[in-house]
Formats: sequence, C-alpha cells, structure tokens
Amino acid sequence: MANIPTFLRSDPKLMPINDWEMQFFGKLKSYLNLVKDYEDIALQEMARSVVPWKQLTIDAINKMLQLKQTLKSGDQDIGTDSKDILLVDLIHWFKNEFFEWFDSAVCDKCHKKTKSVRNVSPIGEEVKWNAMTVELYECEDCGQHYRFPRYNSAEKLLSTQKGRCGEWANCFTLLCRALNFESRLVVDWTDHVWTEVYSNAQKRWLHCDPCEGVCDTPLVYECGWAKKLTFCVGFSAHEVQDVSW
Repeated sequence: MANIPTFLRSDPKLMPINDWEMQFFGKLKSYLNLVKDYEDIALQEMARSVVPWKQLTIDAINKMLQLKQTLKSGDQDIGTDSKDILLVDLIHWFKNEFFEWFDSAVCDKCHKKTKSVRNVSPIGEEVKWNAMTVELYECEDCGQHYRFPRYNSAEKLLSTQKGRCGEWANCFTLLCRALNFESRLVVDWTDHVWTEVYSNAQKRWLHCDPCEGVCDTPLVYECGWAKKLTFCVGFSAHEVQDVSW
C-alpha cells in the first residue's frame, strides 16, 4: 500500500519545507488514510449488505444480453460489458434510493429549515467517526440547535446515508470496492470529490459522480458547471496519482 511518510523519508529533498507544503502533504496523507479503509474485508462485507447487488448484477447481465441482441453482435466485442452496466446501475441506485443530499437541518419541532450558525469542534461519537468539523444550525422560530457532523468515516456513512459531495463520493467509492471494482477517490484541490472506476472492457478509467448520477462525463464540471478545476489527485490504497488533464 502507498505510504507517503516512508516515501518522503527516502529522499530528504522531498520533505516539505514551508507551511504550504506541510498542508499539501497533510492533505495527501489524510485522503490516503481514508481510502485504506476501503480495503478492510469486514467493512466491504458490511457495505455489500446494504446494496441489492445480486439483483443489480442480474439486471446488468440481462441488459447486456438485450444490447447484444439489438446490435446483433453475437460474441463480437461491443466495447462494454455487464460490469460497466452494473456500475451505471449502481450509480443510479445510490443516488435515487440510498443516499440523500444535505442542505440544512430541518427542525423536528417546527418542521422548517434551519439557518447555518457556525462550525464547531466535534465531540464524542463525532470524533470516533472521524468528523473533522461539525456544522451548527439554529431554528429561527424556536431557537433549537442541530449539529451536522461532516463524517469522513465511510463506515459511518453507510448508516447516516447523507451529506454533500465529500460524503457521497467517500461512501460510493467504498461500495465500488465492495463490489470488486478497481476504484479510486478523486479530489479536486479546490472543493469537489468524485470516483473513478477502471473498466476492463474499455481499458480506461471511467469518471463517476454519484451526486450528479452520471458515468463517464468528466467534462461535466468545466462545461456543465463552468467550474475551473485546479489540481486533481486520485487516491487508492496502492497509489496516489496526479489525474489532472
């Protein structure tokens, strides 16, 4: 498995020499520690238990057979396979049936959206499940406060099933590894995260964004969102790679 501290110690010239470089390597180390959890066998088993993977797999095989019949391809290679179809179906299931986008807390007394107050430090169980910060919300009618921990534990996200792009990509990448996809978590150094999965049929990495419910649309950010990406890094348990275009 990739080990950044060992790599840095192998050559003194690679050691960070200023605050910016310390922050940079700290971020690399943080994400590398996060993706190592995806290889935990017990966690993968837990992840598979929440996915209807048998039905998704059967559906993908049937769709592949129908596609071949439509194209009258027989045994001819058509550039995709049932695993690619399973990946697309997994994305749609994840977005539409499993995970929930979080904007703000809803007051359980007044049933109204609350307003963001500030970020606070995690406590107790929040620390245990690797929340780096907690968003605090307040109901403007009754004054009730609500905490939203930004969990970095993929295991915890299997039960909370909500968040923003970081939580979505983190949990989805775990599910991909649990279903034996070669996967990596991709981090844009500004503020977005997504998943890439290697397609054996197409011999290339496929961009997957569960928030958007899309597969193989890597230009969605720059062309669709008009968002300028900066520095993109792919993280897996075995490597850290610059995947910027």
